Amino acid sequence: MYNVRMQQIVAAYNLKDLMTIHWLSAPPKECDICATPIKDKFYDGRTQHGSWANMCHVCWQHENGRLGIGLAQRYQKQSDGKWRNV
Repeated sequence: MYNVRMQQIVAAYNLKDLMTIHWLSAPPKECDICATPIKDKFYDGRTQHGSWANMCHVCWQHENGRLGIGLAQRYQKQSDGKWRNV
């Protein structure tokens, strides 16, 4: 229910542009779950236990495997060194 309402708010107020932002703090060096080094992409997402973690692709698939508000966001390293929410 929460995710549906948030999607309605985003659509109603045209907030999509606000959601395509860059990671603002220092990017994670490794996956919070398995310690795999983060190279070109990572996920900031909710785990099965309700806590949040910065994850590699494999751990993200295992933990929830879904993207969206309240689930997870994917960040991709850009050529300028910034990490963009894609």
